[in-house]
Amino acid sequence: MTGSAVTLKDLSWSYNGRSVVNTIDLKIEKGSFTGIVGPNGAGKTTLLKLILKLLSPEKDRVFIFDRDINNYSRKDLAKKISYVPQTINVDFGFSVQQIVSMGRNPHLGLFSGDPARDTEIVNKAMRETEVEALKKKDIGSISGGELQRVIIARALAQEPDILALDEPTSHLDLNHQIRILSLVRSLSKKKGITVIAVLHDFNHALEYCTSLVLMNKGTIEAFGNPEAVITPERMKKIYGLTTSIEKNPFTGKPYIINEYV
Repeated sequence: MTGSAVTLKDLSWSYNGRSVVNTIDLKIEKGSFTGIVGPNGAGKTTLLKLILKLLSPEKDRVFIFDRDINNYSRKDLAKKISYVPQTINVDFGFSVQQIVSMGRNPHLGLFSGDPARDTEIVNKAMRETEVEALKKKDIGSISGGELQRVIIARALAQEPDILALDEPTSHLDLNHQIRILSLVRSLSKKKGITVIAVLHDFNHALEYCTSLVLMNKGTIEAFGNPEAVITPERMKKIYGLTTSIEKNPFTGKPYIINEYV
């Protein structure tokens, strides 16, 4: 799969006169798993929200599959991109199956729809995220890790071309962090979905992503292959940390060792 899923051209964003994102140019390839990393306040979530049109970018700055994002209706954009936010808000009283079924809403018309196909897609999304056994449970009765998988299932039920996640592992224990990222990587490979994820843990980013955007003070410090982006020199410059990049003995991927003081 080749071509650009997301293109940013000279993109800037300010809030109350303060520059948050500054003159960013970026192309995210179709089918990639792209992580957005950087310190707090670097502009990571703002950049993601501009890609999602949760913030309104200027015309001719954000393109989704080579089409200006401002030319998409909300419904049409929801058919292209699904979003898993950092903070998950759900309406209690709904079952897991009902929550996942809400992912089909962008595809429903006033006088159209295929209930059998919608049910098939919802069931498949629940199987892929391993929550089918929970489908009859009230959403308020499941664990945090289970809820995270349910929200990803809802996002997959949208049948997106792009899956956007904002720190999807921030509230999970280590086991669930690994399971969620492994799931997302697997779905990206199997379905060709472009994944864009704001990540907090550099070692997770190095292990799971095919490309990284390293942000600092609203700009892109580096973009490309994770191993080329994350270097001891950049960690020292941005975080003031002395680090060593080693090889994970289990996977062969790079991982960071910090000098603790």
